[in-house]
Amino acid sequence: MNIAVLPFQISANIKSINVDIVQESLIMAISKNSQFRALEREQIHQIIKEQKLSLSELFDDQSAISVGKLASAKYVVSGKIIGDNSQAILSFRVVGVETGEIMISRMIELDGKLSSLKLADQLSKEVMKPAVKASSEADSHDASKAVDGDNSTYWSAKQGNYSASLEIRFLGENSFTKWTLSIPEEDYCHSGGLPKNFSIQYHDGTKWIVVADVNSNFKAQSSGSFEAATSSLWKIDIRDTVAYRAPVIGEFALEQQSGVGK
Repeated sequence: MNIAVLPFQISANIKSINVDIVQESLIMAISKNSQFRALEREQIHQIIKEQKLSLSELFDDQSAISVGKLASAKYVVSGKIIGDNSQAILSFRVVGVETGEIMISRMIELDGKLSSLKLADQLSKEVMKPAVKASSEADSHDASKAVDGDNSTYWSAKQGNYSASLEIRFLGENSFTKWTLSIPEEDYCHSGGLPKNFSIQYHDGTKWIVVADVNSNFKAQSSGSFEAATSSLWKIDIRDTVAYRAPVIGEFALEQQSGVGK
């Protein structure tokens, strides 16, 4: 599928970052994923020139989508960086061209010495990360903490919510055969919120399909396997927890079992 990477708007105070290098490096990084084809920078620049769009206008979703449509892209990446050479804030979005849906929207603090290649490397990792949303979130424990690779942080639903769900959306379709979830490392005080009865589901474009239905005893880490399924949208739907507390997840992961083809 085609992805259009637009040139980022960069604050005039940031002299260490070249917008063309960032764009080209991000295009090359995305192209390493066999699911995607990042369109050439020259093609994107020609469309922007013909449409007489400024860099500031490209962060507007409608302008970005119009460029994406003309480039026959499925997704478009746009962003801006404000600050100076020592500290800056990166904002970027990945938008679905056909639907106008914001697939990914993130704001990242950039500290230390900034460089074009360092920024492009960080951007490519962020763009490929799945977007996560929860039906309920406690303050300071948002959905992203359930998939950040750090078991010392965690997602929690608001107190009083004994059932909740996490949706995970990937840019491309992914095949999985295994799930793993764990509670936070910090202590076992959260164990009462560990999901007990839950299901793993994927969306086939029209409806949710259950691939695993779990009724488990408490463990610091649990895992299970299911028949291979492929989708860009997955969900863990929690019906209740061990001690009827708000659901808590330190890390939730979907994996491809070794030896299983996609």
